[in-house]
Amino acid sequence: MTSAGRPVVKDLPLMTNGDVAKHNTESDLWMSIRGKVYDCTKFVKFHPGGAGSILNAAGRDGTAAFERFHSWVDLEGILGKYVVGILREDEVKATDKDVQNVTSHLETLTTDEVPPE
Repeated sequence: MTSAGRPVVKDLPLMTNGDVAKHNTESDLWMSIRGKVYDCTKFVKFHPGGAGSILNAAGRDGTAAFERFHSWVDLEGILGKYVVGILREDEVKATDKDVQNVTSHLETLTTDEVPPE
């Protein structure tokens, strides 16, 4: 652990997209962003855009959505304490289709559903 109480990356388990996909509900919500896996279950109620927008990436790679709407946000500062694993390198490339699906869905949301940047 670091002095800030965050896990050191080397201590985290390697995970697959299948591992992440098992956690796809509001009461059990994991997602990967930039190759790290986050348990966002406790964070979902604090998400500024509401539960609906974050649920679109539940159990999948949320990198594209994060980059599109929150690229300026300190990811580790907000979600660092929720890191539960590292996505296997060969699995990161396999998420491209999920990234496209999440991004496509987000583009269909109305401005009332998407928080301002």
